[in-house]
Amino acid sequence: MKAPELAERIKSRTAPTVIDARSGLEFEHGHIPGAIHAPVLEILLNRARLPDKNDSELVITCEHGPRALMAKCLLDTYGYGNTTLLEGHMLGWRNAGLPLEEKGQHLDEVSYDALDFKVLLSDGSTKPLSSFWDKRPVALVFPRHFGCPFGRRQVVQLCREQKGLKKAGVDVVLFSSGTAAQAEVFRTTTKCHSPSSLTRTVSSSRSSA
Repeated sequence: MKAPELAERIKSRTAPTVIDARSGLEFEHGHIPGAIHAPVLEILLNRARLPDKNDSELVITCEHGPRALMAKCLLDTYGYGNTTLLEGHMLGWRNAGLPLEEKGQHLDEVSYDALDFKVLLSDGSTKPLSSFWDKRPVALVFPRHFGCPFGRRQVVQLCREQKGLKKAGVDVVLFSSGTAAQAEVFRTTTKCHSPSSLTRTVSSSRSSA
C-alpha cells in the first residue's frame, strides 16, 4: 500500500490495522497514528496483540523493509490472509511529511503459548526453534538481513563478548532471512560460533516457549 493512500484512509477512519515491526525505541520516537507495536520476536513467540479475525486487513511496516517482510511471512503462516507491506516504510512516511504520533498501543508484559517453528540452519539442516533454549538460555539476535552492514557490525561487537556469554550460560543465535549459504558466510565472517538460523518456515506446531 502506498503511504498517501494509507494516510487518507486514516483520515477517513477506514484504515486497516497497521503493524509496526520496529524496536521499542524506534516506535517511541514516532509511528503511524494508531499503529500496533509488534516486533518480529513478539510475533514469532505469539505475544503480539494482533486482531482476532484472520481476514483483518493488515499493513505492515518497519524502518526500511526487511523486518516488515519477516513479520509478514510469520503473519501469513499464522493464517492472516490479507496482509500487505507499506511502500517506502517509515523512512518514506517521514520523508513525505505524513503525520506521526509518539504514543499508541503497546505490548503487555504477558506470556502466551508460542508456535514452534522448524528453522533452516546455515549448514542446511533443520531443527525446532525451541531446541535452542531447551537446555540453556539464549540471546536471539535479529539482523535485518544477512547482508545488512549495520547488523554485521552489531553482531561482531556481540560475538566479541561470546566467551563471557558462554561463561554465563547463554548462547547466541542469529535469526534472519536469506539462504543457508548466506547465513554461513555471515556466521563465519562475524566469527560467531553459534549456528545462524533463518526465517524460512518448514513446519510449525503448537508448543509452550
